Amino acid sequence: MRWQGTITLDQGGTYRFSTTTDDGVRLYVDGVLRIDEWHAMAKTTHSAEFDLPSGQHNVVMEYYDGYGHAVAQLEYYQVF
Repeated sequence: MRWQGTITLDQGGTYRFSTTTDDGVRLYVDGVLRIDEWHAMAKTTHSAEFDLPSGQHNVVMEYYDGYGHAVAQLEYYQVF
């Protein structure tokens, strides 16, 4: 599965992006690979924190489900 979209940040700062998946996940923000866990695993959350300026940003999440129930979640928030 590949999800692609754009987010708009009202203010710049440090943001945490977290993925929760069972099996492989890759997360790109503005073309930069931020999470790379492309292997079989139980439901697991991976996070990355980095600075982003205000404005629009391209986000791509790639995911695969090897077997069983599929879980693929993405969330982000500003770290204060």
